[in-house]
Amino acid sequence: AHRQCLQTYVKTIEQQVWALYALQLIGHKNNFPKELLLRMFVYSYDLDIIEEDAYYKWKEDINDDIPGKGKALFQVSKWLQWLEHASEESDDDDNNNDNLKSQETILNDKENGHDEKTAEQEQNA
Repeated sequence: AHRQCLQTYVKTIEQQVWALYALQLIGHKNNFPKELLLRMFVYSYDLDIIEEDAYYKWKEDINDDIPGKGKALFQVSKWLQWLEHASEESDDDDNNNDNLKSQETILNDKENGHDEKTAEQEQNA
């Protein structure tokens, strides 16, 4: 029910980008609780509310009118990288996901206190 309701209001990529800015603002106003923005991005993607192109445009867009972009990007950067790699692999019809973390792994890493630096250090070890 929520999915259909939200899809009604975010039909275009531009509307979806503004929806992502709204999520960013929610995160900012709540002092970016751990995992909140990441989970909202993942669920919006999984429920087909927000399309991939909207995430890419939000990431690249510079809008100083809405605070919190830097912290928002930090919170979701690893997931955005996953999204870009997943998209590239599906375009190439390459099913070799050895180096690709799933969304669940990214969320679990963050829940278990693994930040991006720790994950990078583990990969380089």
